[in-house]
Order: sequence, then C-alpha cells, then structure tokens
Amino acid sequence: MSEKRRALSPVISTIILSAVVLTIGGGLWAYAEGASTIIAEDYVNDTLELVDEITERFVVEWVCNSSNGDALKIWVYNYGDVDIVVDIYIDVDDENNGTTLGTEILAGA
Repeated sequence: MSEKRRALSPVISTIILSAVVLTIGGGLWAYAEGASTIIAEDYVNDTLELVDEITERFVVEWVCNSSNGDALKIWVYNYGDVDIVVDIYIDVDDENNGTTLGTEILAGA
C-alpha cells in the first residue's frame, strides 16, 4: 500500500504545479492583452489627430481695420476637410486685460 501512495504524490504535485503555471500564465496574458489594446488605441487616436493637423487648409483672405481703431475685420476661409478653431485675442485696455474667444470654422466655410 505504501508503494501506491508514493506514486500518487508525484502526480498530484505535477497537477498542482501545472495549475499554478497556467494561472500565472493566464494572468500575464490578460495583462498583456489589456496593455496592448490601450497602446493600440492611443496610437490610432494620435495618428488620427496628426492626419487632421496635416489636412487643415485655411487662408486669411482679408484684414481690415476701421479708421477709428474700434473694429478689426478678418476673413478666414477654411477649404480643408476638417473643422478648425480660430482663437481671437482681444486687448481691451492699456493694462493688457483681455478676453479669448474660440470660433469654430466648419470645413468649406
């Protein structure tokens, strides 16, 4: 009877060791898959942003200042495929107080 018990011990230890290795391997695989998915999504988003920057096409067509200096008119034409945002900085007084406005110009507008 003691011979059968000794033979059973290596089998059980092999099963336990295999289970531990498979559990650790599965955990590492899940971590690697999640990390690679995040890296791939970040890469795609960054690439799409660069494509948008490259395909921006606009021209400042006309700039006019009123005779008394109260108004400045600027015509911007966006002939690209992506919408652009034009930031306008306005100096209100001599103390350099001003406001910033963001104006979106649609593609083809």
